[in-house]
Amino acid sequence: MDPDGNFDGNTITVKWNPVELAVKYLVRIEQCQTEPCQPVYDEIITNTNTTRLEMTDQDKFGPCTFYSLQVIAEDSNNYRLSKETKMLIKNDNECNQHLHIIIGVTLSILVLLALLLLFAILFLLAKKSNGKDTKSSI
Repeated sequence: MDPDGNFDGNTITVKWNPVELAVKYLVRIEQCQTEPCQPVYDEIITNTNTTRLEMTDQDKFGPCTFYSLQVIAEDSNNYRLSKETKMLIKNDNECNQHLHIIIGVTLSILVLLALLLLFAILFLLAKKSNGKDTKSSI
């Protein structure tokens, strides 16, 4: 079967190869942040032409989380023909998305503060030099 899953934001796409004589597939996705893993999705697919599943859920598919993908193929007598499990994780870009935003905002604020400090120093120097010029001419 060779199941595989890919994340795109809060959407997971699961694909697997068909199994001969299978009349249904059981797909289970478990979130594995804690032990034991917690089921977040269970699906029974009776259309054997379907070997792809797509699901979107912001609450269930959070960033930086490990998932266990399990696909089970059964025949018409509910006999298990194949069972495969694969661990999934969102890529680094998904995991660090909030970190990149925080760093960008922090750096923007620091640059703004540095510019304000530079303008304040230039303003004080200009004011001080104007004050000396008026005292020397009196």
